[in-house]
Amino acid sequence: MALGFPEARRMALVEAARALARDATSAARESIAFSAEWSFYHGVETAALHVLRPEVSTVREGTAWLDAEEPAFREGFLQGAAVLATAASAAEPPLRLRLPEPPRTPA
Repeated sequence: MALGFPEARRMALVEAARALARDATSAARESIAFSAEWSFYHGVETAALHVLRPEVSTVREGTAWLDAEEPAFREGFLQGAAVLATAASAAEPPLRLRLPEPPRTPA
């Protein structure tokens, strides 16, 4: 059975979200546990998981759950969600997305 255009777009977005989640997990692994950088990448991973498992996002009503998270997590989640939303709205969704980077603090 051939895939229609919407199904093919969804498959491309799912593959991009999988890769983004893997990249975020890998980056978090290289960070100090529970640091702001680690939390940021955990937020990016969570945004990707919302694409991979839409039922997770439907359980979380409103933004109270996100407001309860650390600022670095929120920033990572919002940047990850923005990257994924941009990919979802593209004429041809990419299979790979650039991993957002946490804001750098001045030394």
